[in-house]
Amino acid sequence: MESLSALKIKQRRNKDSSRDISASGASQKDWERMARGWEKWYSKFSKQSIGATNAILELSQIKQDMNILDLACGSGEPSLSIATHVGPKGHVVATDIVPEMLQIAEKNAREKGLSNIEFKVSNAETLDFPDESFDAVTCRFGVMFFSDPQKAMSEINRVLKKDRLVSLVSWGPEAKNPRFTATTAILRKYLNAVGSNSASQSVLQYSEHGSLAAILKGAFFREINEEYRDIPWIWDGTPREQFRSFREISGPFSKLFDALDKERKRKATQEILSAITKFYDGQSVNFTAVINCAAARK
Repeated sequence: MESLSALKIKQRRNKDSSRDISASGASQKDWERMARGWEKWYSKFSKQSIGATNAILELSQIKQDMNILDLACGSGEPSLSIATHVGPKGHVVATDIVPEMLQIAEKNAREKGLSNIEFKVSNAETLDFPDESFDAVTCRFGVMFFSDPQKAMSEINRVLKKDRLVSLVSWGPEAKNPRFTATTAILRKYLNAVGSNSASQSVLQYSEHGSLAAILKGAFFREINEEYRDIPWIWDGTPREQFRSFREISGPFSKLFDALDKERKRKATQEILSAITKFYDGQSVNFTAVINCAAARK
């Protein structure tokens, strides 16, 4: 197998790979701007989100020697964990539409010594792979950013081998996720005075039970299972660092926060830090999370 150091990020230069990510309220340029933050916080965020990664591994029934497609991989998770799980004879294709994110993911893979993974700029709605290419398809916290989720599910069905699984993880209800009640929900109060805040809700569009099952059913998947899972969401650091990381990796939140004037930013920051501090034990911010998980068979 080609060594990782020899791999080059394969980019599709077409109108799809440069389009706005309209569903997320943040454009591709916004996510490019976030790339530095994703690189900076990769290690801590990977640890914080390990429960969601483990859910993907379980739901997809990933085993050694499998060939896996991971969509919207960002800075590398769960792609790198999957690559470790499938072993040296397995293979992972990690995709995203933001080349800067894939460059970070490749760097993280190289640092982990992984040679069974490749990175490709690819739009989930127009996957550039032959029919029935993969043993499983995964997507962790990415489906809410697809511009046409139903078309993406149809493409996943096409490239997935018969009788194999797709697994999706999105956020559960805002009220059950302190990550949002302590940040986005507070920001929304200040946004009401300056304009639309619809983008602040975009990451939660698949939080309702049954929402993921609906798009999977629309793409003719079978044996669909959707469930909420409670997982730890612990940040190994201070409340101020947790808030800084959230601002630097969340495209929709950052875009809206930056639109506030200086005084509203000051007040919002003060209130958000106070809310996060309620979960701080002197070493870690002990958030919990509820995620919405779905798996289905072709």
